Amino acid sequence: MWKNVDQRLRSLEVASYREEYDAEPGSDGLAISEDNEIKSKIAMAEDGYGSVYIVGEVGGERKAVSTRDAPVIGLAPYDDQPPEVVLESLVETLRKILDRFTG
Repeated sequence: MWKNVDQRLRSLEVASYREEYDAEPGSDGLAISEDNEIKSKIAMAEDGYGSVYIVGEVGGERKAVSTRDAPVIGLAPYDDQPPEVVLESLVETLRKILDRFTG
C-alpha cells in the first residue's frame, strides 16, 4: 500500500520526514479517511517505518491516537525463506492485530 511513498523517499535520499495537516477554522475537519496518499503514509508508520500522531474531535470530545500507543511486533525469517514459511511465522502476530478490531 505504501510502496510509492517508500520509493519516493528513498529516491530523494530522505533521512527524516514530517508532515502536518491542520483543518481550516470553522470547517468540518480533515477528510483524511478519503485520501489514499495520507492513508498509505499512516499504513507505512503502522508497519514500523515511523510514527503517526492524530488529534481531533469526535462527538464533541477531544481524542488523540498514535501508532506508538500499542505497537505490535512480529519477527519473521529472512527473505530467503518461502512465503508460506514467513506467513506461518506471522500468523499469531496477525491475529493480535485483527483482535484489535474485533474486540
